[in-house]
Amino acid sequence: MTFNSQKLSDLISAELAQWRAKWPSTTVLNGLADGLVHYTKGGKRLRARGVQLGFSLADGASQLEDACLTGQVAVELYQASALAHDDIVDNADLRRGAPSLHRFYESWHKSHNFRGNEQTFGPNCAILVGDLLLSLSQQVANRAADLANSKSARDTFAQMTAEVAVGQFLDCALEDTPVMDNPGYALEAALDVVKHKAARYSVALPVIFGAQLAGASEALTNGLEKVLEPWGSAFQLRDDQLGVFGDDQIMGKATGADLIEGKRTVLVALTLKRLGKNAEEFLAALGTDLSEREIDKMRQTISACGAYDDHEQLIASLLQDGEQHLAQLELPEAGKESLRQFRNLLVNRQV
Repeated sequence: MTFNSQKLSDLISAELAQWRAKWPSTTVLNGLADGLVHYTKGGKRLRARGVQLGFSLADGASQLEDACLTGQVAVELYQASALAHDDIVDNADLRRGAPSLHRFYESWHKSHNFRGNEQTFGPNCAILVGDLLLSLSQQVANRAADLANSKSARDTFAQMTAEVAVGQFLDCALEDTPVMDNPGYALEAALDVVKHKAARYSVALPVIFGAQLAGASEALTNGLEKVLEPWGSAFQLRDDQLGVFGDDQIMGKATGADLIEGKRTVLVALTLKRLGKNAEEFLAALGTDLSEREIDKMRQTISACGAYDDHEQLIASLLQDGEQHLAQLELPEAGKESLRQFRNLLVNRQV
């Protein structure tokens, strides 16, 4: 069972049809349609794969496959919602090699010769479309849970969306918190943000959601959580690393942006720890309008001080932690191998 992109397209079309029926004379709704299509196409579909993996690990019966397919659509709708809002927070220009949603609406405003300020219009519309995607994702998740008769799946999806919001708030707040200049605190806080903003949402909870749609036992979902939380953290650490050292063309977004935005990632915390009293220049540059040459200099500092290697060792440690829990998980060897393949997909990547 693979992700059904047609099911996602059909759902969006049905949603748009009901709004057009309410306002048949309003052509501006075409902009809503354009934005929804623009931001729900493409991507790695990692979370949808996670739902499918969890469903298969719990031996989901064939009559429940529609619940799984519906659950996959729900997590992808939520991912689009989260990205729409995240790109505004990060002031990002690109997503998946195309304009981010607020930039898309800025261009849409210009191309239609609207009055007013396109730089206000763009983020405003992206927030609202992100809200609509969030509402849709919850409706579809509830539908999946109803098909599977699973209250636990419904609760997991709601928990996931709440955790991401809190994790994102912590991420924003910590960027401007002076105590984050303290290397020890910075590392602990950054790892906590990674766990709640990304590790559970991107990896652990989609798999658990899928398993619950198949009627998984609490013992299995608890075991999966122990395996996948550290692997999810490793996934986010790799993502942060690629965000500084990756290739713009391959990534589909600007690398080095985290340094310009002043994000207090684990990689930055490890750099501060390594630099110690010599961190002043690095800190002064962090969160400023850096040139490509200045970004390269910061990359060199991260590597030369040993923080890059520390980061790699931390990823390896998290992978080993998950592997140790996997060894204790009561699951057939084929299921364990499927989890390992998913782990490799998470961390052995260039995008």
